[in-house]
Amino acid sequence: GSAQPLIEDSAAGDPASIGVAVLLANWTGLGQVDGQDYAGAATGQLRYLFEDVPKTSDGAISHRVAQVQLWSDSVYMVPPFIAYYGITTDNQSMITEAYTQVRYSILTSSHSLPRTITIIEVVLTINPTDQALPKLPER
Repeated sequence: GSAQPLIEDSAAGDPASIGVAVLLANWTGLGQVDGQDYAGAATGQLRYLFEDVPKTSDGAISHRVAQVQLWSDSVYMVPPFIAYYGITTDNQSMITEAYTQVRYSILTSSHSLPRTITIIEVVLTINPTDQALPKLPER
């Protein structure tokens, strides 16, 4: 799919925050029932984050589209979508990128996020290489 957000918004995180639901709709086969291209929509959202949304010089994805801004609430909007995308497509690089984006959020935020880091570290510990993750069961 082409690079485009799931919904039009001046924030980059808001459209990504519904991406997990789109990925789950695709995984459960809802597209076969309602004719929607959930996989294409999710890929378009991911491409939008990486191709169109501004980033800091070290690669942190901006919360806003018009200018680089890092917001603490981005941590529960963007990285979960990237991680779920990685898991549902067997893409270890995306899981690693989700972890990296959480780390950026921690470094730029006054809030502590140990639970989020722990969950992502567990995923990376289970499969620390670029090998494909086990396939999710087909429904």
